[in-house]
Amino acid sequence: MARRFFQVQYDEFILPSQKDQLPKGEAELIDGAWDARKNAYGVYSGFKVGSAVLTDTGEVIKGANQENIIFSGSCAERAVLDAASSAGFRNAIKKIAIAGGPEDMDIFELPEQQEEPVTPCGMCRQDIQEVEGLRGEPVVILCASRNLVRRFVGIEMLLPFGFGPSNSGLDQGVVK
Repeated sequence: MARRFFQVQYDEFILPSQKDQLPKGEAELIDGAWDARKNAYGVYSGFKVGSAVLTDTGEVIKGANQENIIFSGSCAERAVLDAASSAGFRNAIKKIAIAGGPEDMDIFELPEQQEEPVTPCGMCRQDIQEVEGLRGEPVVILCASRNLVRRFVGIEMLLPFGFGPSNSGLDQGVVK
């Protein structure tokens, strides 16, 4: 038997004092995710999430979670990835930002305590892995709360040992 360890690597930025230390354009992408949250339809969970992606051409596309009465729907991340794909950018997504919290949260009020950022659910992590596989390069994932940003480079930091087309032998047939 061999015991192995997996290490997660990410950068953390305390807001608002370190906002200017984020790589160029990422603070604006996070602001785009907060802006997209306005269009969330989270009436059943009481939780609203927005997401924004940056494409290779510099285009920013936004999405928000959308629920329905049978507690199905789409997370913000999948909504924005679907919108980007529909606009022809499925294999050209460089970065994705996610921001959200309870519906009654005032996004402009800084909490006194450290607030955990929203992270993608398992299905969204799988979708990000598919997009990253099509792109052929790691996608930057920005998970934001009102006072903290966690910056991950590559989905394997959030989905180690993920399952994708290459695991099933389908990678030869995937259209890029």
